[in-house]
Amino acid sequence: MARRAASHGTRNAPIGIFMELPLFLLVWAVFALGTWIPAAHAAIRGQHAVSRAFFYSGLIGLFCVALIGLAMRGRRSRRGTLGQLLVLLATFVVLPVFLALPMFWAVRTTSFLNAYFDMVSAITTTGANLFTDPGRLDPSVHLWRAEVGWLGGLLMWIAASAILAPLSLGGFEVTTRGQPGQAPVIGSGGRAVEPRLRLLRVCATLTPVYVALTVVIWILLRLAGDAPLVAISHAMSVMATSGISPVGGLSGGASGVTGEAIVFLFMFFALSRLTFSSDTANRGEARLDRDPEFRAGLVIVLGLPLLLFVRHWLAALDVNAAADPMMGARALWGGVFTVMSFLTTTGFVSADWTEAQQWSGLGSPGLILLGLALVG
Repeated sequence: MARRAASHGTRNAPIGIFMELPLFLLVWAVFALGTWIPAAHAAIRGQHAVSRAFFYSGLIGLFCVALIGLAMRGRRSRRGTLGQLLVLLATFVVLPVFLALPMFWAVRTTSFLNAYFDMVSAITTTGANLFTDPGRLDPSVHLWRAEVGWLGGLLMWIAASAILAPLSLGGFEVTTRGQPGQAPVIGSGGRAVEPRLRLLRVCATLTPVYVALTVVIWILLRLAGDAPLVAISHAMSVMATSGISPVGGLSGGASGVTGEAIVFLFMFFALSRLTFSSDTANRGEARLDRDPEFRAGLVIVLGLPLLLFVRHWLAALDVNAAADPMMGARALWGGVFTVMSFLTTTGFVSADWTEAQQWSGLGSPGLILLGLALVG
């Protein structure tokens, strides 16, 4: 039995050493391993220069993680949950320096600063795009941008529940009873849960759900007619609310209104924190239909498009345009989808949004969309 325990411990030793790495190095290692996905994608397509850029970047990243991990082995963080906030800051500011390397080497027609900005935009799920022409980037680079945004969305989902909620920050101060930045983390038996252990538990709970939902969206978009790369990129962008697309948005895909409907349904997960946290249960609001956050989102998603729809009709009547019921229905759908997209900060625009503007004679209400993104 002792031999079995020893052999079992030996087999799990690499995993144990990996899990003992500082949190920032763990995140770095995950993203470094992630570079091999676009590397394999480029190799299959015969783009060996692009494949080498991603493969060697992953090797450099893992090598740096191993060296720094060996140098810091045995040290334990004394900052607790507040130290995890510093890790988030470093992830959004320092880690994109590494993430920009494969993109800079693969594109070869842009500056490193542009690549860095694009990676900051992706990992923070902001979705600001410097490359307005999708054809300028290799498909594997598009996959990398979507993947970074997807991992960044997962990181923020985990951080919201494991880091921000215990500290009553990031909006949780509205629903929790603890003081902002000082709320204790209480586990079973009334004992405090070690921040790193809580983070690992939340990660193990949320990651399978996040991955499964992404796969479901990808399959549905494929069935709706999108190409594999377009479907997986849009699926990852919807779950991360990053809005990154290899074809310039949903309108560039082949799924049409069916794809928009699929995306619309899954964007509901971003309307309420109850999809990943039960902190509002302390006040008896654990049910989604009773959550004020979800209700407010529904009011905005349904109410604002109706107001815009009325404006569309009034504008059409002012210019004596013929009332087309089908055009009106498409205009209403374009408004509902676009409002939901911007409220969830995804940023996808319905193909019918432009047609609705042409039908009504109104320009794009950009301030309204900007306000929706800020509220979201």
